[in-house]
Amino acid sequence: MRRLSLPAGIGIALAVVGGFTTAFTTGSEVVTAMAIAAFVAASLVVTRRRPIAGRAPEPAGGERTELAKRAPSPGRGVLIWVVAAGVAIAFELSNYFLSPRYAHPTVSYFLSTAAGHQWSRGILFAAWLTLGGYLVGR
Repeated sequence: MRRLSLPAGIGIALAVVGGFTTAFTTGSEVVTAMAIAAFVAASLVVTRRRPIAGRAPEPAGGERTELAKRAPSPGRGVLIWVVAAGVAIAFELSNYFLSPRYAHPTVSYFLSTAAGHQWSRGILFAAWLTLGGYLVGR
């Protein structure tokens, strides 16, 4: 539990500061960049500290164990993320270029409406940080 107190404190501080910023300003860009940098650093630390799930370490003789032979390739997970990102990008672009614009809102339109107040912007920022923390921890 003590291990999580520093990241949680940093996340709460970023969410509070992010709640007081206005979209597309230097302040909001700096807070977002700080959060992204923290997640990249955390991802690197987590990746280096634990072995890939389902993979056994290579034995000294160079012969692979049975578990290592059956280990799934990480390609399927990457493919799922690429497809999900492609669907999201296609949805955003199609709605962005369709007319009339008010009849085809983008996700960013809904988020800007939802983040219209400081308190809701802070909550959405905290939710984004929580999702990122969950994904890093997986």
